[in-house]
Amino acid sequence: MRASSYIATAASNFCRRRCNNYFWHRCTNSSSSSNSNLLCSIYFFSNTANNHDGDGRRLGGRSSNDSEMGNKNTKLDDAPIVSTAHVQHRAKANIPYNHNHNGRLYNSNYDSRTHHQHRHTRTNQNRNVKSSSSSFDDYNKLRELESVITSNHSTSSTTTTTSSPHSSNFNKRLSSTPPRDWSIPPQYPRRSNFNTNNSTAGGGNITQRIYASRSIAQLIDVVYLEKDENNNRNNHHNQVNDRSNNVESVDAISPHVLIKLWEKLALLVKDSSTAPEIDQQLLQKEGELNHRLATILNHSINALPQCHPGQVRSIAFAMGTIVKAIGSYSTTTGHHRQSGSRGGGEGNHYGKNVDQIMILHNQLVKSNSAILFWNTMQHQVLQLSIDNFRPKMLVSIAWSLATMSETLRKKDPNRNSHHQSSNGNTNPTLNVTPFFQALQTTFHKRRTEFSSKHLGNLAWSTMTCRVNDNSNSSILHDFANEFISRRNNDSSWNDDDKGSGLRDDDEDGIDPMTLCQWASSYAKAGHKDEDLFRTIASVAIPMLMEQKFDMRYLANLAYAFALAELPSSSSSSSSPKMMNDGDSVGSSASASYLSALFDTIAAASMEKLPTFTTQNFANIVWAYAKVEHPHPALFDGVAKESIPRLRDFSSQELAMLAWAFSKFHSDQHPETNLSLSPSSLSSEIIFDRIAEEVSRRGLKSFTLQGVAMLAHSFATVGHTTNTTIWDAIDEIITTRQRELGNLECSHIARSYAMIGRRSDDIFRGIESIVLSKVHQFKPSGLSSLAWAYATLGYDVPDLYVAISKQSLQCLDEFNRVDEVMLVLALSRIDLPLPDIRDQIFARSTLHLSEYMSLDLFNMLIFYVRAGYKSDHWMEAMANEIIHRSPSTFPPKMAVSIAHSYASVGCRNPALLNYLLRICQNRLEELEPKEAASLAWSFASLEFFDRKFFCALADSCEGRWHEFDAASLATMAWAYATAREDRPELFEGIMDASIVRVDDFSAQGVSMLLWACSTAGYSNQRLFHSFEEAAEMVLHECDSQSLANIAWAYTVAGFDSGTLFGPKFIAIVAESFDAFNHQGLCQLHQWSIWRKNIGSDAALPPHIEKRCYDEFRTHRIHRSKLQNEIISELASMGIRFDEESCTKSGFSLDVLVDVNGTKIALEVDGPHHFVGRKLTGNSMLKHRQIAAVDGISVVSLPYWELNSLKTSDEKQKYLRLKLGLNQA
Repeated sequence: MRASSYIATAASNFCRRRCNNYFWHRCTNSSSSSNSNLLCSIYFFSNTANNHDGDGRRLGGRSSNDSEMGNKNTKLDDAPIVSTAHVQHRAKANIPYNHNHNGRLYNSNYDSRTHHQHRHTRTNQNRNVKSSSSSFDDYNKLRELESVITSNHSTSSTTTTTSSPHSSNFNKRLSSTPPRDWSIPPQYPRRSNFNTNNSTAGGGNITQRIYASRSIAQLIDVVYLEKDENNNRNNHHNQVNDRSNNVESVDAISPHVLIKLWEKLALLVKDSSTAPEIDQQLLQKEGELNHRLATILNHSINALPQCHPGQVRSIAFAMGTIVKAIGSYSTTTGHHRQSGSRGGGEGNHYGKNVDQIMILHNQLVKSNSAILFWNTMQHQVLQLSIDNFRPKMLVSIAWSLATMSETLRKKDPNRNSHHQSSNGNTNPTLNVTPFFQALQTTFHKRRTEFSSKHLGNLAWSTMTCRVNDNSNSSILHDFANEFISRRNNDSSWNDDDKGSGLRDDDEDGIDPMTLCQWASSYAKAGHKDEDLFRTIASVAIPMLMEQKFDMRYLANLAYAFALAELPSSSSSSSSPKMMNDGDSVGSSASASYLSALFDTIAAASMEKLPTFTTQNFANIVWAYAKVEHPHPALFDGVAKESIPRLRDFSSQELAMLAWAFSKFHSDQHPETNLSLSPSSLSSEIIFDRIAEEVSRRGLKSFTLQGVAMLAHSFATVGHTTNTTIWDAIDEIITTRQRELGNLECSHIARSYAMIGRRSDDIFRGIESIVLSKVHQFKPSGLSSLAWAYATLGYDVPDLYVAISKQSLQCLDEFNRVDEVMLVLALSRIDLPLPDIRDQIFARSTLHLSEYMSLDLFNMLIFYVRAGYKSDHWMEAMANEIIHRSPSTFPPKMAVSIAHSYASVGCRNPALLNYLLRICQNRLEELEPKEAASLAWSFASLEFFDRKFFCALADSCEGRWHEFDAASLATMAWAYATAREDRPELFEGIMDASIVRVDDFSAQGVSMLLWACSTAGYSNQRLFHSFEEAAEMVLHECDSQSLANIAWAYTVAGFDSGTLFGPKFIAIVAESFDAFNHQGLCQLHQWSIWRKNIGSDAALPPHIEKRCYDEFRTHRIHRSKLQNEIISELASMGIRFDEESCTKSGFSLDVLVDVNGTKIALEVDGPHHFVGRKLTGNSMLKHRQIAAVDGISVVSLPYWELNSLKTSDEKQKYLRLKLGLNQA
């Protein structure tokens, strides 16, 4: 045994010098004894020795004169897989090593020359190599011992496992997973028609000729050129195989040469702009070039089953690279696929090689052979057992499959994975599911062999291939869990020792590119694993702080997180012309890591902004706008750097830039702190410059999506001054209407509605598109379309009904913003659609807490406009509003909320106090209309907060000239109703109203005159000024307005000779049935006044009688003060009558007879006064009782009565009022 061991050691040392160390360790790693080492040595030596022919020329591998590690470029992935078990299998099976007629050794079932040939390509076949006879002598000696050692090994009952110290790293990799079965190498059947000399045929130049090719046509032509110079070579070569003289027969090309061919082709395709056309004649024969390429592709398909893992990987990767380059170019024009040409120009990146690229596209993407190639390659991977592929190989193969799958999906969906043709097409399809299922299985067994970089690449491939939903989700879930567990497992990750989480046996790949790839892959796959993204953020933030990200990865990381639309980020936009109240930004712990990440990205980007590309600018601002994370400094910096370079932006990048800046425009968020938005200067400048650039290059280079983004951006910021842009948008949309997609339809319609721009042709076209496929629109599209058409006032009942029906079917898919926008639209049309309205309101009651404050506000507005009234719903809404921070409702919104509750007469003191707190310190911010509306709301709900009304009056002082006619009338009405004695306010209102007298509507005239009369400000100049205006609007007045005008002039005592003529009488008679109790009473008082002054104008008798009867039928309400007065009068022994009615129809509180004189005592409570002055109604009553009935009226104000504490004080007070003390 010692001798055997010695011989084995010597053989091992000898063979290790003759082969790659890595290869040797791989083969001896699992050897169980020194005998096995010897067998492995014999096997290796035989495969080295048999690569020499009888003349000493080496046909494969290194010669004896080569350096020991001469081939330093050999890829470990391509190393052949051999083991002692394989050698033992040869010995046990008695497989002989035969000599061919050239003296070469080969196995009839296994051709090692073909197997190893790709690793040892010679550059000069003619170099004579000294024959090493000692090598053959050593080989023969070792061969004689083989049978003895094999027999000893086979009879051994136990074996001792030994391991070379050089294999420790390899063992460590496999320590936690079952070892791969290297014992039986893949069997690659020998192909007798492979020309094993073609790597050196033609003067040893075929590989060099491939590398030297400078055009695609020349490269394809290389493998067909006849090698005439071989005719002068040694004759015995011609005896071996006639095809060694040339490679005119493509079937003679070995896998190794095929790899070099495809790799060179990939290089040419990727950098074809620098390659001149060399073979013009061949290019003219497009059919010949096409045929040759097809022949090579078919041979590659046939050669795949003879390839080992490294070769499969190399061919797949080269083909994937070619397909990716081809996929970047249009299939019809050969132009580079861009979202828009830069600077408005269009160029041909490929120059003269366009025709060649198109031939490649037809053969390597569109043809059946191309699909067959990828299916065959995938089958070969599975046949060789995917466990025999190193992770790096699997990454390359997966990337190649993904690239082909993505290209097919863009060019020919019916040929893509999982897109079977529905038209009976029998063409082959690419189905990558088996590969990814096998990949998932091998990952479970070998997970520690995969670095995070590997997993990130595989995640991208899985996402891109869109493996069937269940499998896709499962694989991505496994990868994500592995990534998260590694970050959380200290034993797998030791940042202090390894740095950045790198493992000791491979580079785990935690670098900026890997993090971006992880985030992007899962975002695009729609796999919203918040734990994964939080983990990625936790890894990225320290690296960002260390400035490890360059400009590309800064933009890409932000873009990926924005694209993910995580639940914690705001993924839905606000309603038109409304701002996001910020409820969801930073409102939860889950949003904190996003906020921290985006703040860190912004900080890291500031210094690098000058190095950003245009795409980086577009991506990063788009991301911040998408997640609604404002960062003014970043946006100002981007504006500063990008404005001088706008001509370099592609059309799509311009659209993205405009959209992002529009999201944070100050006009879009008037209620927020403007410090959250980019400076108004930079924002205005960039939109002006973008508008100029778009006008310069036109919209032809923009996609329709880009046009829609531009329209939305300019509409959002209200940029309507540049009519050239909008005219161009009109033209491009009108021209390409049939190409509009669902998103473009909704976005363009919404943009036009936001700026109030009507275009009948465009909207008719959009209506036609929507009606034809309304079921394909998403909730956001349905709500935007409804809102746009309703806002612009289009009468399209068919469209509204279609949208309503489709919305009912998918109402569960509506988010709160979509619901609100839809109800806003429905509130603006006169079409009864109760089903959708009822459903939305029923749903909203249960989910009020889920609405953002803005959407809650909009829902309330629509509820009131739609005429709904549910005390339960209004109370629930009020409670939800109160529980939110006052900062979420700016004063403008508070005004509208108050108006809504006042409109339905729902008085909620807690809500009104809440709204009062919002507004009381910010009254100066209110516009005149808003101030009037707030005053009207509080007065209507009888919420009379004296401090508030005083503060509001003070805020309006000196601004009455800014109020329009309606606001002036409303303010006067509110203060009169609130019984606020504000002489300066009423004087200011009356003066401003006289100036604007011609602007008043019928209702405005009525409200103003009634308010001034009620408040006791019967300014004769005011009534004289409005005499003509009132007469002009009489025909527009409703019954209440007519009554108010008549009553106001009666209180003022202003006799108008023209206003109350036959025209007024006729209008009153015509609308008499519409008068309510209050109106009839007012007409009665007017009639009394007209008779009293001797006017000829009088109401018809039947109307006059009806008014008199209505005036007398009023309810009697005795107040506490009135009862006290009656009691004291009785104690004093004075005769009196309670609630007596006069001849004119007035009811008197107490009628006292004092010495034969009748005196009416009127107990006037707070409602009879404006301040301490009698209201117009009370003054008119006293005046008319005295004038018509001849009864003196004595007013007993409530504040005087309240000051009397004892009965004596009260009786003394009454005697004084009745004049009894003087009697």
